[in-house]
Order: sequence, then C-alpha cells, then structure tokens
Amino acid sequence: MELVADTNVAISAILRPGMTRVLVLYPGFRLYAPEHIVTEIDFHRAELVQKSRLEEGAYSDAVRTVLSNIVIAPELGYRAFEDAAIAISPDHDDWAFFAVALQRNCAIWSNEKRLKNQDKVEVYNTEELLEILQIR
Repeated sequence: MELVADTNVAISAILRPGMTRVLVLYPGFRLYAPEHIVTEIDFHRAELVQKSRLEEGAYSDAVRTVLSNIVIAPELGYRAFEDAAIAISPDHDDWAFFAVALQRNCAIWSNEKRLKNQDKVEVYNTEELLEILQIR
C-alpha cells in the first residue's frame, strides 16, 4: 500500500517506539513525503530531542530509521500538481502532501481530521490503518 505520510506521523514515529513507528517500518507500506519534511524535522530538532527524552545519538538514529523508510519526493516532481493540490487541500500549508498524493495516485496518512474535509484524496489516520491491517 502506498501512502503519503505527513510530518506529524513522521515526528510521532521518531519520538516514541509505538504503533506509529511500527506502521512506518511495516514492509507492506511504501511511504512518501514531500522533500520539505526533512528540513521541517531538522528545524524543530532541539524541541523534538527534548520531547523525545532521547540522547542526541539515539534521537539521530530514530530520525534516520524513520526517514529511511519514507521515500522523499523531490519538489520538482510534484510541483506540477501544486494548483490542483492547493484547490483541494483544506489547509494551504499541507498542499505539498496533497500534491505528492496526486502525483503518486495514493492516499495520505495523517491524524489531522481537517484533511478529510475534501473528497479527492483518501486520508487515513493511524487507527484506520491498524484496522485495515487487523492489528487492533
């Protein structure tokens, strides 16, 4: 199953070794994200290290593990879908995730309820994915 993982999903998987990380590492998923996810995670590094309560090295390992399981989509590839993505994205800040989803013709994995307020791209939250996989 191909999915576009939003930044909060990636951050959740980095911060805690819970079900979100299990799903990120699940071999049946092929995850994508727009390239700015890397700079966004790096921008919030100090705050995330503090929240994770991990040592710097362990935090870096968690980031590497999570991001190595997400295909980073280059902006050049999804930029062609920008106008369509902006038109359907309930939040302008999330247009790139919708653009990658349109480019890949796949769903988005996000726990933000407002992203479901459109009917062009399927959006699954973590609980729904666990149900699909019959983990819960």
